[in-house]
Amino acid sequence: MEVNVKDKDKIVEIWLTNSDKEDDEVSELVDEICRTYSGRKYRTAVFISGTGSLEDCTENLLCSNI
Repeated sequence: MEVNVKDKDKIVEIWLTNSDKEDDEVSELVDEICRTYSGRKYRTAVFISGTGSLEDCTENLLCSNI
């Protein structure tokens, strides 16, 4: 898990790996971080790794945004 706090923009980014998303302790920690920063009027974004091919997903995303 990686957490990036951008105080200037009041944004918290939480990046989870595939193994992180299956871990109950990580899930509890994410919930705690969200609660803490919500009280400080920050926006929280949680990014979770997927299972698809990065190349295929990127190609599809680029093609759909042309």
